[in-house]
Amino acid sequence: MTKQNTTSFKSQIMEFLQKFGRGLMLPISILPFAGLLLGIGGAIGSNIHSEAGVVIAGIFNGMSNVIFSNLPFLFCIAVVITFTGESGSAALMGIIGYLVFTSSQTVFINFDETGGFKNIFWFHNQSGLSSLVGYNLGIRSLQTSLFGGILIGFLVAWIYNKFKYIQLPNLISFFSGTRFLPFLIIPAAFTTALGFLIFDHGLDWQFIDLVQKQC
Repeated sequence: MTKQNTTSFKSQIMEFLQKFGRGLMLPISILPFAGLLLGIGGAIGSNIHSEAGVVIAGIFNGMSNVIFSNLPFLFCIAVVITFTGESGSAALMGIIGYLVFTSSQTVFINFDETGGFKNIFWFHNQSGLSSLVGYNLGIRSLQTSLFGGILIGFLVAWIYNKFKYIQLPNLISFFSGTRFLPFLIIPAAFTTALGFLIFDHGLDWQFIDLVQKQC
């Protein structure tokens, strides 16, 4: 690789990182206000024990908790918006992608008749893996954290930029352009979910096992 090519590559990397950083500032900028709401709710709940105080504290806590508990989703949409020229239709595709990614995991996370954890993807049944299962947007799924949301965001942004102008034959021309994108995003999000179910929690189990041995 020549010096000129190396310089160009470094410039592209820096431009990407700067753009990525600007995109993440959108959901990050919400956190101080959400933290303020959480603090107000906690202060009211600790000092006012009347029925009205409990209700008001619950309102503030609810407004803040819904932000903190859905950060992966917010980061996903922020990445999509940033890397698609702030397209509203791309943001909608990001919502679809994250919902499919999350909801498609549910059927592969199994519990026994008593509600106890059974296995993930049928053959990963270590008891410690139950700590990796939680709720995203009210949907039972793996706790993929911000990494899962950002990954889906990049996946949707790439598909959107690559295929948003696709033209189909006249017979099915209605699905040309952005209308065709769900046909690509839904299988891609589902495949990504399978990847997390098969591989990601396996690595997490090794980490859990290592921590348990150290304790």
